[in-house]
Amino acid sequence: MYRSIDYERAGDRADAYLAVARALIPNALISDEGYRRILQTAAGLPSRLAHFYGLLEFPLDDAFPLADLSYAIHNDSGCYDLLRPEWSRRGMDEPVWQHAVALTSGICSATSGLVQVLRSSGIEFDCSKDPNMCPAIFMTPVHCGSGEKSRANEGRMVKTVANLLGEKAYPPPLLEKTLEIITSLPSGSRISQFGIMLSRDPVAVRLCCEGLDRMAADKLAGFLKQAGYGGVSDMAISYRDKLSAPGGTMDLAIDADPSPEARLGWEIGFKNHSPAAEPGWQTTLDNIAQTAGCSASKIEAFLDTRNYMRIADNPEAWPGDIRRYWKKHKRECCSYIVVNPNHIKLILGGGGMVKAKGYLRITHYWKDLL
Repeated sequence: MYRSIDYERAGDRADAYLAVARALIPNALISDEGYRRILQTAAGLPSRLAHFYGLLEFPLDDAFPLADLSYAIHNDSGCYDLLRPEWSRRGMDEPVWQHAVALTSGICSATSGLVQVLRSSGIEFDCSKDPNMCPAIFMTPVHCGSGEKSRANEGRMVKTVANLLGEKAYPPPLLEKTLEIITSLPSGSRISQFGIMLSRDPVAVRLCCEGLDRMAADKLAGFLKQAGYGGVSDMAISYRDKLSAPGGTMDLAIDADPSPEARLGWEIGFKNHSPAAEPGWQTTLDNIAQTAGCSASKIEAFLDTRNYMRIADNPEAWPGDIRRYWKKHKRECCSYIVVNPNHIKLILGGGGMVKAKGYLRITHYWKDLL
Protein backbone atom coordinates (compact mmCIF):
# COMPACT_ATOMS: atom_id res chain seq x y z
CA MET A 1 0.00 0.00 0.00
CA TYR A 2 1.58 3.27 -1.08
CA ARG A 3 1.48 6.26 1.22
CA SER A 4 3.30 9.56 1.40
CA ILE A 5 6.35 9.70 3.68
CA ASP A 6 4.22 11.94 5.92
CA TYR A 7 2.45 8.77 7.07
CA GLU A 8 5.56 6.69 7.70
CA ARG A 9 5.31 4.94 11.05
CA ALA A 10 8.22 4.61 13.43
CA GLY A 11 8.23 0.81 13.15
CA ASP A 12 7.80 0.46 9.39
CA ARG A 13 10.58 -1.94 8.34
CA ALA A 14 10.39 -4.36 5.44
CA ASP A 15 12.10 -7.20 7.30
CA ALA A 16 9.95 -6.66 10.40
CA TYR A 17 6.71 -7.20 8.50
CA LEU A 18 8.12 -10.15 6.60
CA ALA A 19 9.07 -11.75 9.90
CA VAL A 20 5.46 -11.45 11.09
CA ALA A 21 4.12 -12.78 7.77
CA ARG A 22 6.13 -15.97 8.20
CA ALA A 23 3.30 -17.43 10.30
CA LEU A 24 0.98 -17.13 7.28
CA ILE A 25 3.26 -18.91 4.77
CA PRO A 26 3.36 -22.73 4.69
CA ASN A 27 6.72 -24.46 5.17
CA ALA A 28 5.85 -26.62 2.16
CA LEU A 29 6.27 -23.53 -0.04
CA ILE A 30 9.24 -21.85 1.67
CA SER A 31 11.49 -23.60 4.16
CA ASP A 32 12.93 -21.98 7.28
CA GLU A 33 16.28 -21.70 5.49
CA GLY A 34 14.59 -20.09 2.50
CA TYR A 35 12.84 -17.58 4.73
CA ARG A 36 16.04 -16.84 6.62
CA ARG A 37 17.61 -15.77 3.32
CA ILE A 38 14.61 -13.57 2.56
CA LEU A 39 14.88 -11.82 5.92
CA GLN A 40 18.64 -11.43 5.42
CA THR A 41 17.98 -9.57 2.17
CA ALA A 42 15.11 -7.52 3.61
CA ALA A 43 17.21 -6.41 6.59
CA GLY A 44 19.31 -4.32 4.20
CA LEU A 45 16.34 -2.57 2.60
CA PRO A 46 14.98 0.86 3.57
CA SER A 47 11.95 0.99 5.81
CA ARG A 48 9.97 2.80 3.13
CA LEU A 49 9.66 -0.42 1.13
CA ALA A 50 7.16 -1.56 3.76
CA HIS A 51 4.67 0.78 2.07
CA PHE A 52 4.60 -1.41 -1.05
CA TYR A 53 3.47 -4.94 -1.64
CA GLY A 54 6.09 -7.67 -1.80
CA LEU A 55 6.14 -10.87 -3.85
CA LEU A 56 7.63 -14.22 -2.84
CA GLU A 57 8.53 -16.46 -5.80
CA PHE A 58 9.12 -20.22 -5.41
CA PRO A 59 9.12 -23.43 -7.49
CA LEU A 60 6.02 -25.61 -7.45
CA ASP A 61 7.93 -28.83 -8.12
CA ASP A 62 9.81 -30.95 -5.58
CA ALA A 63 12.84 -28.64 -5.58
CA PHE A 64 14.07 -27.49 -2.17
CA PRO A 65 11.61 -24.78 -1.00
CA LEU A 66 13.69 -21.61 -1.38
CA ALA A 67 12.25 -18.32 -2.65
CA ASP A 68 13.08 -14.94 -4.19
CA LEU A 69 11.80 -11.57 -2.98
CA SER A 70 10.60 -8.58 -4.99
CA TYR A 71 8.88 -5.26 -4.33
CA ALA A 72 6.84 -2.90 -6.46
CA ILE A 73 8.10 0.68 -6.10
CA HIS A 74 6.75 4.12 -6.91
CA ASN A 75 9.67 5.89 -8.57
CA ASP A 76 9.10 9.10 -6.58
CA SER A 77 9.07 7.33 -3.20
CA GLY A 78 12.74 7.91 -2.46
CA CYS A 79 13.50 4.19 -2.01
CA TYR A 80 16.20 4.11 -4.68
CA ASP A 81 17.85 7.20 -3.15
CA LEU A 82 18.16 5.29 0.13
CA LEU A 83 19.56 2.17 -1.56
CA ARG A 84 22.19 3.80 -3.76
CA PRO A 85 24.82 4.70 -1.09
CA GLU A 86 25.22 1.01 -0.15
CA TRP A 87 25.15 -0.04 -3.80
CA SER A 88 27.85 2.55 -4.59
CA ARG A 89 30.03 1.09 -1.84
CA ARG A 90 29.61 -2.42 -3.25
CA GLY A 91 30.33 -1.09 -6.72
CA MET A 92 33.91 -0.36 -5.68
CA ASP A 93 34.52 -4.13 -5.69
CA GLU A 94 31.82 -5.43 -8.06
CA PRO A 95 31.09 -3.44 -11.25
CA VAL A 96 27.56 -4.85 -11.58
CA TRP A 97 26.50 -2.71 -8.61
CA GLN A 98 27.65 0.37 -10.52
CA HIS A 99 25.09 -0.56 -13.17
CA ALA A 100 22.39 -0.67 -10.47
CA VAL A 101 23.39 2.83 -9.34
CA ALA A 102 23.36 4.17 -12.91
CA LEU A 103 19.97 2.66 -13.77
CA THR A 104 18.13 3.71 -10.60
CA SER A 105 19.66 7.20 -10.81
CA GLY A 106 18.17 7.46 -14.30
CA ILE A 107 14.80 6.18 -13.13
CA CYS A 108 14.63 8.98 -10.55
CA SER A 109 16.18 11.75 -12.65
CA ALA A 110 13.93 14.38 -14.20
CA THR A 111 16.39 14.82 -17.08
CA SER A 112 17.17 11.22 -18.08
CA GLY A 113 14.01 10.77 -20.12
CA LEU A 114 12.82 7.72 -18.17
CA VAL A 115 10.44 9.69 -15.95
CA GLN A 116 8.31 10.52 -18.98
CA VAL A 117 7.99 6.91 -20.17
CA LEU A 118 7.75 4.93 -16.90
CA ARG A 119 4.73 4.43 -14.67
CA SER A 120 6.50 2.48 -11.89
CA SER A 121 9.20 -0.10 -11.34
CA GLY A 122 10.07 -3.10 -9.21
CA ILE A 123 13.14 -4.64 -7.65
CA GLU A 124 13.79 -8.40 -7.43
CA PHE A 125 16.35 -10.16 -5.23
CA ASP A 126 17.52 -13.72 -5.99
CA CYS A 127 17.55 -14.78 -2.33
CA SER A 128 17.39 -18.44 -3.34
CA LYS A 129 20.83 -18.13 -4.98
CA ASP A 130 22.57 -15.48 -2.92
CA PRO A 131 20.93 -12.89 -0.60
CA ASN A 132 23.74 -10.46 -1.46
CA MET A 133 23.40 -10.76 -5.25
CA CYS A 134 22.81 -7.60 -7.28
CA PRO A 135 19.05 -7.35 -7.95
CA ALA A 136 17.03 -7.16 -11.13
CA ILE A 137 15.04 -4.03 -11.96
CA PHE A 138 11.68 -4.33 -13.73
CA MET A 139 10.22 -1.18 -15.29
CA THR A 140 6.55 -0.68 -16.17
CA PRO A 141 6.08 1.74 -19.08
CA VAL A 142 3.28 4.28 -19.32
CA HIS A 143 0.32 2.73 -21.13
CA CYS A 144 -0.02 4.40 -24.53
CA GLY A 145 -2.33 1.88 -26.15
CA SER A 146 -0.94 -0.81 -28.42
CA GLY A 147 -0.16 1.05 -31.63
CA GLU A 148 2.69 3.17 -33.00
CA LYS A 149 2.68 5.52 -30.00
CA SER A 150 3.18 2.57 -27.67
CA ARG A 151 6.01 1.15 -29.81
CA ALA A 152 7.75 4.54 -29.82
CA ASN A 153 7.41 4.88 -26.04
CA GLU A 154 8.79 1.37 -25.47
CA GLY A 155 11.67 2.03 -27.85
CA ARG A 156 12.61 5.25 -26.02
CA MET A 157 12.56 3.40 -22.72
CA VAL A 158 14.93 0.67 -23.97
CA LYS A 159 17.34 3.10 -25.67
CA THR A 160 17.49 5.31 -22.58
CA VAL A 161 18.27 2.35 -20.33
CA ALA A 162 20.97 1.11 -22.73
CA ASN A 163 22.52 4.57 -22.74
CA LEU A 164 22.50 4.74 -18.92
CA LEU A 165 24.22 1.36 -18.60
CA GLY A 166 26.72 1.82 -21.43
CA GLU A 167 27.73 -0.51 -24.26
CA LYS A 168 29.76 -2.85 -22.07
CA ALA A 169 26.81 -3.67 -19.84
CA TYR A 170 24.17 -3.42 -22.59
CA PRO A 171 26.00 -4.39 -25.84
CA PRO A 172 24.69 -3.05 -29.18
CA PRO A 173 23.68 -6.53 -30.46
CA LEU A 174 21.50 -7.01 -27.36
CA LEU A 175 19.97 -3.56 -27.84
CA GLU A 176 19.29 -4.35 -31.49
CA LYS A 177 17.61 -7.64 -30.56
CA THR A 178 15.49 -5.99 -27.85
CA LEU A 179 14.24 -3.34 -30.27
CA GLU A 180 13.60 -5.98 -32.94
CA ILE A 181 11.31 -7.91 -30.59
CA ILE A 182 9.43 -4.74 -29.63
CA THR A 183 8.90 -3.58 -33.22
CA SER A 184 7.75 -7.06 -34.27
CA LEU A 185 5.04 -7.27 -31.58
CA PRO A 186 1.68 -7.92 -33.28
CA SER A 187 -0.94 -5.19 -33.24
CA GLY A 188 -3.01 -5.38 -30.06
CA SER A 189 -0.07 -6.28 -27.81
CA ARG A 190 2.38 -4.20 -25.80
CA ILE A 191 5.27 -4.38 -23.32
CA SER A 192 3.92 -4.57 -19.77
CA GLN A 193 7.36 -4.86 -18.11
CA PHE A 194 10.98 -4.40 -19.15
CA GLY A 195 13.37 -6.34 -16.91
CA ILE A 196 17.12 -5.89 -16.51
CA MET A 197 19.00 -8.67 -14.68
CA LEU A 198 21.88 -6.64 -13.28
CA SER A 199 23.73 -9.54 -11.65
CA ARG A 200 24.99 -10.55 -15.09
CA ASP A 201 27.67 -8.69 -17.00
CA PRO A 202 26.58 -7.91 -19.66
CA VAL A 203 23.03 -7.68 -18.40
CA ALA A 204 20.22 -10.03 -19.37
CA VAL A 205 16.96 -8.57 -20.63
CA ARG A 206 13.42 -9.88 -20.20
CA LEU A 207 10.32 -8.45 -21.89
CA CYS A 208 6.87 -9.18 -20.49
CA CYS A 209 4.28 -8.84 -23.23
CA GLU A 210 0.56 -8.22 -22.75
CA GLY A 211 -2.07 -9.16 -25.33
CA LEU A 212 -0.39 -12.19 -26.92
CA ASP A 213 -2.90 -14.49 -25.25
CA ARG A 214 -5.53 -12.98 -27.58
CA MET A 215 -3.51 -13.34 -30.79
CA ALA A 216 -4.44 -15.75 -33.57
CA ALA A 217 -2.16 -18.82 -33.48
CA ASP A 218 -0.45 -18.01 -36.78
CA LYS A 219 0.37 -14.44 -35.68
CA LEU A 220 1.77 -15.63 -32.36
CA ALA A 221 3.81 -18.37 -34.06
CA GLY A 222 5.28 -15.83 -36.48
CA PHE A 223 6.22 -13.47 -33.69
CA LEU A 224 7.87 -16.20 -31.62
CA LYS A 225 9.86 -17.39 -34.62
CA GLN A 226 11.14 -13.88 -35.26
CA ALA A 227 12.02 -13.52 -31.56
CA GLY A 228 14.13 -16.70 -31.77
CA TYR A 229 11.67 -19.10 -30.15
CA GLY A 230 10.36 -20.98 -33.18
CA GLY A 231 11.42 -24.26 -31.59
CA VAL A 232 9.01 -23.89 -28.67
CA SER A 233 6.23 -21.91 -30.37
CA ASP A 234 3.93 -24.92 -30.80
CA MET A 235 4.26 -25.76 -27.10
CA ALA A 236 3.73 -22.12 -26.10
CA ILE A 237 0.57 -21.85 -28.21
CA SER A 238 -0.77 -25.17 -26.95
CA TYR A 239 -0.42 -24.07 -23.33
CA ARG A 240 -1.78 -20.63 -24.18
CA ASP A 241 -4.98 -22.18 -25.54
CA LYS A 242 -5.30 -24.51 -22.57
CA LEU A 243 -4.59 -21.93 -19.86
CA SER A 244 -6.64 -19.06 -21.29
CA ALA A 245 -9.87 -21.05 -20.84
CA PRO A 246 -10.31 -20.24 -17.10
CA GLY A 247 -10.52 -16.55 -18.00
CA GLY A 248 -7.54 -15.06 -16.17
CA THR A 249 -4.93 -12.60 -17.44
CA MET A 250 -1.89 -13.96 -19.30
CA ASP A 251 1.38 -12.17 -20.09
CA LEU A 252 4.30 -13.78 -21.91
CA ALA A 253 7.83 -13.25 -20.54
CA ILE A 254 10.53 -13.44 -23.21
CA ASP A 255 14.32 -13.39 -22.80
CA ALA A 256 15.54 -10.85 -25.34
CA ASP A 257 18.73 -12.69 -26.25
CA PRO A 258 17.78 -16.32 -26.92
CA SER A 259 20.38 -18.91 -25.92
CA PRO A 260 20.19 -22.65 -25.19
CA GLU A 261 19.19 -21.70 -21.63
CA ALA A 262 16.65 -19.02 -22.66
CA ARG A 263 13.03 -19.59 -21.78
CA LEU A 264 9.50 -18.32 -22.30
CA GLY A 265 7.07 -17.93 -19.45
CA TRP A 266 3.30 -17.57 -19.37
CA GLU A 267 2.28 -15.55 -16.30
CA ILE A 268 -1.30 -16.29 -15.26
CA GLY A 269 -3.31 -14.34 -12.69
CA PHE A 270 -6.88 -13.62 -11.65
CA LYS A 271 -8.60 -10.48 -10.36
CA ASN A 272 -9.90 -12.42 -7.38
CA HIS A 273 -6.89 -13.55 -5.35
CA SER A 274 -8.88 -16.10 -3.37
CA PRO A 275 -8.66 -19.64 -4.85
CA ALA A 276 -11.75 -20.53 -2.81
CA ALA A 277 -13.78 -17.89 -4.68
CA GLU A 278 -12.04 -18.10 -8.08
CA PRO A 279 -12.00 -21.65 -9.54
CA GLY A 280 -9.54 -20.56 -12.23
CA TRP A 281 -6.64 -21.01 -9.80
CA GLN A 282 -7.43 -24.68 -9.31
CA THR A 283 -8.19 -25.25 -13.00
CA THR A 284 -4.91 -23.68 -14.08
CA LEU A 285 -2.85 -25.82 -11.72
CA ASP A 286 -4.79 -28.94 -12.71
CA ASN A 287 -3.87 -28.23 -16.36
CA ILE A 288 -0.13 -27.98 -15.71
CA ALA A 289 0.51 -30.09 -12.60
CA GLN A 290 1.53 -33.30 -14.34
CA THR A 291 3.56 -31.92 -17.24
CA ALA A 292 5.31 -29.34 -15.03
CA GLY A 293 6.11 -31.92 -12.34
CA CYS A 294 4.28 -29.98 -9.64
CA SER A 295 4.29 -31.22 -6.08
CA ALA A 296 0.79 -32.10 -4.84
CA SER A 297 1.62 -30.81 -1.36
CA LYS A 298 2.88 -27.49 -2.73
CA ILE A 299 -0.19 -27.02 -4.92
CA GLU A 300 -2.43 -27.69 -1.95
CA ALA A 301 -0.48 -25.27 0.23
CA PHE A 302 -0.51 -22.59 -2.46
CA LEU A 303 -4.27 -22.83 -2.99
CA ASP A 304 -4.89 -22.73 0.77
CA THR A 305 -2.78 -19.60 1.32
CA ARG A 306 -5.14 -16.70 1.87
CA ASN A 307 -4.64 -15.35 5.34
CA TYR A 308 -4.40 -12.13 7.27
CA MET A 309 -3.22 -11.03 10.68
CA ARG A 310 -3.95 -7.88 12.63
CA ILE A 311 -1.88 -6.69 15.51
CA ALA A 312 -4.92 -6.33 17.77
CA ASP A 313 -5.49 -10.11 17.66
CA ASN A 314 -1.98 -11.10 18.69
CA PRO A 315 0.27 -8.16 19.63
CA GLU A 316 3.10 -10.40 20.81
CA ALA A 317 3.56 -11.79 17.27
CA TRP A 318 4.57 -8.34 16.01
CA PRO A 319 8.17 -7.09 16.40
CA GLY A 320 8.79 -4.92 19.43
CA ASP A 321 9.15 -1.55 17.70
CA ILE A 322 5.86 -1.98 15.81
CA ARG A 323 4.12 -3.32 18.91
CA ARG A 324 5.29 -0.40 21.04
CA TYR A 325 4.11 2.11 18.45
CA TRP A 326 0.69 0.44 18.23
CA LYS A 327 0.21 0.35 22.00
CA LYS A 328 0.68 4.11 22.12
CA HIS A 329 -1.68 4.72 19.18
CA LYS A 330 -4.12 1.78 19.17
CA ARG A 331 -7.12 4.06 19.33
CA GLU A 332 -5.90 5.72 16.14
CA CYS A 333 -4.71 2.84 13.96
CA CYS A 334 -4.28 -0.92 13.56
CA SER A 335 -1.59 -2.84 11.65
CA TYR A 336 -2.64 -5.55 9.17
CA ILE A 337 -0.69 -8.08 7.09
CA VAL A 338 -2.37 -9.98 4.23
CA VAL A 339 -0.88 -12.92 2.28
CA ASN A 340 -2.56 -14.36 -0.83
CA PRO A 341 -1.71 -15.92 -4.22
CA ASN A 342 -0.68 -13.33 -6.81
CA HIS A 343 0.01 -15.33 -9.97
CA ILE A 344 1.43 -18.54 -11.46
CA LYS A 345 4.22 -18.75 -14.02
CA LEU A 346 4.59 -21.61 -16.50
CA ILE A 347 8.16 -21.75 -17.86
CA LEU A 348 8.87 -23.36 -21.24
CA GLY A 349 12.30 -24.22 -22.64
CA GLY A 350 14.13 -26.34 -25.16
CA GLY A 351 13.80 -30.10 -25.15
CA GLY A 352 10.21 -29.92 -23.91
CA MET A 353 11.23 -28.48 -20.54
CA VAL A 354 8.18 -27.34 -18.51
CA LYS A 355 8.33 -25.91 -14.98
CA ALA A 356 5.97 -23.91 -12.80
CA LYS A 357 6.41 -21.25 -10.13
CA GLY A 358 4.01 -19.74 -7.65
CA TYR A 359 3.95 -16.16 -6.38
CA LEU A 360 2.52 -15.00 -3.06
CA ARG A 361 1.70 -11.36 -2.45
CA ILE A 362 2.39 -9.84 0.97
CA THR A 363 0.69 -6.56 1.80
CA HIS A 364 1.05 -4.53 4.97
CA TYR A 365 -1.06 -1.53 5.83
CA TRP A 366 -2.07 0.59 8.77
CA LYS A 367 -5.82 1.15 9.01
CA ASP A 368 -6.75 4.48 10.53
CA LEU A 369 -9.50 4.06 13.11
CA LEU A 370 -10.44 7.72 13.65
